[in-house]
Amino acid sequence: MPLLQTLVFIHHPNIVIVTETWATPYVSDSELSILGYAYIRNDRHEGHGGGSCMYVRQSLTFPPLDYQQFTAVEESCWLRVVLKDNYSILVGSVLRPPNVSEDYDLCLSQAFHAATDLNLKYCLIAGDFNLPEVH
Repeated sequence: MPLLQTLVFIHHPNIVIVTETWATPYVSDSELSILGYAYIRNDRHEGHGGGSCMYVRQSLTFPPLDYQQFTAVEESCWLRVVLKDNYSILVGSVLRPPNVSEDYDLCLSQAFHAATDLNLKYCLIAGDFNLPEVH
């Protein structure tokens, strides 16, 4: 965490996407906080590893984004961030565990379709998809 805080302090990014947080529900929010940034997280509930979180500079506007297609994807975070030109960008952080079921991939596919259905001008979905055959 100190390295991430240092990088954020030096570079001042608007959005930071993190996968493999290894956070559990027992890790307090204060342990993950970065001054000047709000964040959302989605921890792995069973086993070790995994997890996803996203930091957004507090000066940005990011209204709640509550779509079942997004919340159904475990270990993912989704935000709509309002930009200066009044456009919005959908930002997704996804950690797709290796060897998941077809049901998980179907959920992820439905989230991607929901992302396009929002008709936002910009969309960024990043993360670890654990697809070694895709280069």
